Amino acid sequence: MHQVELIFSCALSSAASLTDNGTLKVDEFLQVKGQDNVFAIGDVTDINEQKLAYTARLHAEILATNLVAEAIKSPKTPYTPGKSSSNLFFA
Repeated sequence: MHQVELIFSCALSSAASLTDNGTLKVDEFLQVKGQDNVFAIGDVTDINEQKLAYTARLHAEILATNLVAEAIKSPKTPYTPGKSSSNLFFA
């Protein structure tokens, strides 16, 4: 049996944001569907792709780009599974 090391509690205003298996429904910009200003990345998303550190890193690139875009009122960049579309580098 595995021991839980850390639990994050998250309250959403709508159960419509969750899939039947408990993942969060996100749009092409990684924004949680039915939620304002709430984004999700990594294993908690309902994106149909392998749940790997590599894909979470791609999500992080898009999220960082989109948070800046939203702050300066620019168009956001959609996430394409498996494709990096920013020039950010994470070490």
